[in-house]
Amino acid sequence: MLSLTASDQATYTTKRLEGGIEFTRKGELVVTPACRIRTVEADLGLLHRVLRWASTLRLPNGQRWLEYHPLLGVRRSHEKKPKRPVATWDRFQKVQAAIQQEAANAKAKDQPDVYIRWTSWKLALVLAESTGRRIGSIRQLRWEDIDLNGSNYSLAC
Repeated sequence: MLSLTASDQATYTTKRLEGGIEFTRKGELVVTPACRIRTVEADLGLLHRVLRWASTLRLPNGQRWLEYHPLLGVRRSHEKKPKRPVATWDRFQKVQAAIQQEAANAKAKDQPDVYIRWTSWKLALVLAESTGRRIGSIRQLRWEDIDLNGSNYSLAC
């Protein structure tokens, strides 16, 4: 029977942050280096997902692999104030000017596919600056996400 507790998780977090956890890989002793909280967060996230999977999966005889999720409800450590990169207004304007120049070059060379690509980048850049969204979320936008009929033009992200 698997017995993990909130105390075990807290101990792992402390030891993983400090480094020095020893284990063997292919017969060779390996010692983990000190790491940051994001690494511990990823480790524990994977552990919780595996435990959830094992506590819901049924074997052919009807039994579950685990009777229950031993860490269900136990909070995991997370980064308190994540550092988000922020571009300056000057950098935004320089990138926008460079995109406009590349789009103009493509139009002058009669390259419609390249021109459309640069125009799309300009739209994504302006959306990122005006909404504060990341490029990844803008890239996944669909027309259904955009409401042009509302009282305010808005993105339903």
